[in-house]
Amino acid sequence: MKKTGAIILILIAAARLSWASEIKGAAKPKIIYGWCGKEIHDYCQEAKTMPERLRCLEAHKNRLSTDCRKKVKAAHQKAAQLLHACSHDLSKYCASQMSGYGPASQCLLNNQKKLSSSCREQMPQIQHYAYRTLVFNFCKPQILGLCYQETTEKGVSRCLKDNLAQLPFGCQQAGLKAGLWTKSNLASVSPSTHSSQNQGIQALEP
Repeated sequence: MKKTGAIILILIAAARLSWASEIKGAAKPKIIYGWCGKEIHDYCQEAKTMPERLRCLEAHKNRLSTDCRKKVKAAHQKAAQLLHACSHDLSKYCASQMSGYGPASQCLLNNQKKLSSSCREQMPQIQHYAYRTLVFNFCKPQILGLCYQETTEKGVSRCLKDNLAQLPFGCQQAGLKAGLWTKSNLASVSPSTHSSQNQGIQALEP
């Protein structure tokens, strides 16, 4: 359990840094979306997953900006809090889904009616992790294409909403689930038909 807990801690903390990516093929990489973007670009380009990036940032902690260092610390604190509240639930219901913070948080969300009271108290944070992962999974081409110049999560969310008519169906539904836009917003645009996959979104239904 101790080893599993350490892995979960890294995965959850990595979720706090979230969505860092760069545009391939540019003469100079554009702004990286997510916390500690400059540091990830400068020191951790070889790290391809968020847990790997978090470990890389830890390894370069003496080089991090004050803001990034604070956010890494806050990520660990939030992760420790969630792990303490949900450790039993993660071991019981999600032991086979620890390949990333997205699957782990989605697993907790899918099993929320079975969770301990202490873990259910963390549901807003669990939903945040699960839904932002869902949006990135379904909207990644648009985030890295239409919205590559945005530097914050809020900016990317606004960009996606501004380009709602151009988004594939799966991305539209993921954003709806995450609360980035409303059904009324979707009704005002013609649904894109070039990607009608909705799997994974329905899986997050409680």
